[in-house]
Amino acid sequence: MRTSLVGAGTVVIALAIAAGRADAAPVGHPKLPQITGEVLDREGGACVGVTIIARGSSRALATFETTTDASGRFRLDGVPAGTYWFIALDAGRSGSSPALPVSTGHLDVVLRLDDEPVRA
Repeated sequence: MRTSLVGAGTVVIALAIAAGRADAAPVGHPKLPQITGEVLDREGGACVGVTIIARGSSRALATFETTTDASGRFRLDGVPAGTYWFIALDAGRSGSSPALPVSTGHLDVVLRLDDEPVRA
């Protein structure tokens, strides 16, 4: 399933849920979600070296951080199921997602940087 959402012209989110995959975890062993994504500028170009933060919606969920690669892509490993906000931070620019449910399967997040700072 792939869904695109646009909010305030700054964020595009694509969700892909993988079902029936050959690499599924054995019964009784929950598989952690696979989270990947990319960060784009206003013109749709890849943004390199951008800090990505996945912030859990509850105190029980930790905060995870990574950086985009030379293609503007990122991957977050070890993130347990829950609801998270994804935030992209770069010098003078930022982008964020609404709260997104993260469960088993694959989540692909596309963040678009804006020239306005993230609001806390």
